[in-house]
Amino acid sequence: MPEDAQHPMLVKALNILRAAEVGVATVPGRKMLYREWHSQEGPQGAFMWPVLGRTLEITWFINGAQDERGMRSRDSRSVRSARNSALDTIAATFAEEGWTVWRVESRNTATRRALRVDVTPPADS
Repeated sequence: MPEDAQHPMLVKALNILRAAEVGVATVPGRKMLYREWHSQEGPQGAFMWPVLGRTLEITWFINGAQDERGMRSRDSRSVRSARNSALDTIAATFAEEGWTVWRVESRNTATRRALRVDVTPPADS
């Protein structure tokens, strides 16, 4: 989000993701209709924002959505697999850089469903 663009932890995290060639989602600069937002024109990739202290929350947007609510089950299967894989890559990238990583996953599904990754930089940062 524009208001968080200069947050020091966010800047470091963005540099890590870009160096690892992970796609970063951005909020479109113009007002979009709901059907535009939830399409290939909407946000795609990692989206992060600062939370308490030095922690960042990272979600993965696919066609403007960060979760599977409202999707047909056949569509959610492919989206779930792609999101799980992307969040696994993000978690591994930050772990390699020495950041503390927490995976947040749903317990309400029969198959693995990653919701987000929370990361905190090393103490010396």
